[in-house]
Amino acid sequence: MQADWDDIRIFLAIARGGSLTRAAAALQISQPTVGRRLKKLEDAFQARLFDRLPDGFALTPEGTALLPKAEAMEAAAAALTAEADGLSPDAEGSVRLSVDEVVAQILAPLLPKLRNTLPAVELEIGIEHLFASLTRREADILIRDRPPQNTNQISRKLFDLDYAVYGSVAYVAANPAARTEDRYRECDWIGYDALHRHFAGGEWIQDRLGNRAPMIRHNDAAMMGDFITSGGGLGVLPMILADRYSNIIRLTDPIPDLKRTVHLYVHQDIRRVAAVRAVIDTLADETRSLETALLGRDRV
Repeated sequence: MQADWDDIRIFLAIARGGSLTRAAAALQISQPTVGRRLKKLEDAFQARLFDRLPDGFALTPEGTALLPKAEAMEAAAAALTAEADGLSPDAEGSVRLSVDEVVAQILAPLLPKLRNTLPAVELEIGIEHLFASLTRREADILIRDRPPQNTNQISRKLFDLDYAVYGSVAYVAANPAARTEDRYRECDWIGYDALHRHFAGGEWIQDRLGNRAPMIRHNDAAMMGDFITSGGGLGVLPMILADRYSNIIRLTDPIPDLKRTVHLYVHQDIRRVAAVRAVIDTLADETRSLETALLGRDRV
């Protein structure tokens, strides 16, 4: 029996997504097509690969045994694709970037320069909390302030990210303690919910509030500046992003405990692909121009 790679891709998508619907969305094909290809694969193996449960699909023992072999096929296919792409000397085609909300906001102003420098390169930017898999080619380039769990990646430092405490002009005027160390006892704070307290500043704020909790808790780092601007309390922001808000005030020096170093990560199998290499080099060049902006405005 010879397995069809397209059917193996569908098997992997169902195993990872847990349903036909999520597999279809991941592969950008119809749900009935996913169902038909799964049946074809199970008929070919003469084995049931998934149990159909009320809350989704779960691997059977036969499916569990197949999974590592299917993942090995996927890795080999990705390596072959990368090798073929690397044979072209021209920087053209599509490059997929995976970034978090903070990095997306920092990189957004650089996109026009990227497009002008690399007119034949299309950029797909996925903004997400979770790490896209470089091994499975869910992304070509990963940009984060912490490394992915993968031993086959190559990293390159892009920039350091400093954080400080901010409050809106109106909130600080109404709450003078915001300008003093009493801010942690007397002021309202905006932070992250329990599931997202690992975001930059989340644990740091909670440590200083003690038994108190932030009065406003959320799960989206991109919204922190808007919530602080609204006057709901004090919060922590990357200094480069705080400058985009005209009515907030920096209340502290850069916080050493919150300093982050942002790296770019790429799988070693695609580092020679011309388009990927060109995007990496251009991003590295352009982020050097952020050095002054990363420090933000002076305290008020």
